[in-house]
Amino acid sequence: PMTITLQDGMRILKIGITLETLSGEEAYIDPNDPKIRDAFMGYLRALRVEQIQDAAFMAQMRAQLLRRAQLILGPEKVRGILITDFLVR
Repeated sequence: PMTITLQDGMRILKIGITLETLSGEEAYIDPNDPKIRDAFMGYLRALRVEQIQDAAFMAQMRAQLLRRAQLILGPEKVRGILITDFLVR
């Protein structure tokens, strides 16, 4: 789980992210890797509340997080992003 202050500085996003991997690759991925967390944080901090409130945005957000995970770990390691928790306060 990650807690991020959104761009407006007044809202907080609490999000749980799980990386979907190919069978056998999970042993090579550390979910607490600082590079992955940094890449995700940089993207998520730049989000605006209006974007998050749009139901269609979730698919775009998953795609952006997947792109960042694949850049760090390699495209053959990560197949998808699952959002396990999502709360804006």
